[in-house]
Amino acid sequence: MYRDDRDALVQRVDALEKTEQLNAEMKRELLELRRAAAHAPAENPYLNPGVLGPAERVALSEHQLEKFPVWAAGLLHVASFGLFSVVFYGIQQGRMPRVARNDPTTGQSIGFNFIPFYQYYWWFFNSMRLCERITLQFQLRGSKEEAPRGLALASAIMSVIPYVNFLGFLFMWPILTCVVQSKINKLIDLGPVLLEAHPPQPLLASSQS
Repeated sequence: MYRDDRDALVQRVDALEKTEQLNAEMKRELLELRRAAAHAPAENPYLNPGVLGPAERVALSEHQLEKFPVWAAGLLHVASFGLFSVVFYGIQQGRMPRVARNDPTTGQSIGFNFIPFYQYYWWFFNSMRLCERITLQFQLRGSKEEAPRGLALASAIMSVIPYVNFLGFLFMWPILTCVVQSKINKLIDLGPVLLEAHPPQPLLASSQS
């Protein structure tokens, strides 16, 4: 009798291990599918919000961005020769949820600007990623508003061209600073994303017999 109980227990343990392995494999496959869908081509090349569930949309929409006068941002950028924007918008990077692994933290966003030669690449990546993250926040709120990613790219390009780069620092970057701050202010006015605004939908419609 004892042997029968022991054999039954062993069989149950084996069955449980197989079930756990199957569940782990299913979770892995679903995660890979979600990652592939999340980075599929979409209106926003950074992330496709259409593949996110209600809870994910709420979680990724939580930020700590604060309003700031647009005119003051532009003036401080010029007065500090761009240092204000490096520090202030580096802080804004850290106030948004990290969606991708290479989303800059505050320290990365600011510090990498001062690494010789690498900084040229960073001007491109950091400014465009800031715009992409802001645009994502708009999309999570159902808005078609976009941050000026094209302007950020143009500003970075002008900054690395000899004899033209001074125009970028004098005109393009101050304009970009003002436009980005204006977008942040509009984003804050939209308010948070509420879970109640995205009620769960049934996976399958109930069949009529």
